Amino acid sequence: MHLELVELLRCPKAHAPSVLVASADVIFNRSVTEGLLGCPECYSEYAIRGGVTHFVTREPTPGVLESPPDRANREETLDTLSAATRLAAQLGLSEGRSVFALVGYDITTIAAMSEIVAARVLLFNPAQLDANASLTEQLQNASLRAPVGVVTFGDTLPVVPAKFDGIAVRTAYASPSILAQAANALRSGGRLVADARTQLPAGVRELVRDEHVWVAERESVASVPISIVRR
Repeated sequence: MHLELVELLRCPKAHAPSVLVASADVIFNRSVTEGLLGCPECYSEYAIRGGVTHFVTREPTPGVLESPPDRANREETLDTLSAATRLAAQLGLSEGRSVFALVGYDITTIAAMSEIVAARVLLFNPAQLDANASLTEQLQNASLRAPVGVVTFGDTLPVVPAKFDGIAVRTAYASPSILAQAANALRSGGRLVADARTQLPAGVRELVRDEHVWVAERESVASVPISIVRR
């Protein structure tokens, strides 16, 4: 987990949000490969092993959708440069301080997208990890130009609200709960990409759709009124 991305994560337990604290046993180029993230609110600790941050030790609840054969085949071949270019366009991928999240995608998707533009990315519950090579080695071999973090989670997406410029959720995780959490994690104007058969969560408006996915935009969120005290 790259240190620059820790501030985007939060403890998935039900309590007031708090910045997680990283403790590194092994660190390389500002990425913690062995260590943990600690929550100062509830004192929970989440292990970082082989560069992957684990917020869950069990299998997450699957989404409400199952991929039909044609869709499954399409998703299996998604990790190509042309498909990654399409996904980057749907997300409005841009450089600079932009940050994005991919839920259920493969590590090679990030590698392909990095050839298009350098942007910070968090990859949640990756579809595949090479059992013969550590994640750190895979990321190094991908020659990524921007910080990348890989995270496993259960039923709660462990992200700070209103921080992401775009989130794509693959079919297996496109449950109403995860989509609602993803929408909540977007900045105003941020984009959400998900299976065309799912319902849009509250707080987003549809921009475009095809037979496979829809692309929606986070609507503006009114800030909490500030009370003025007369002295």
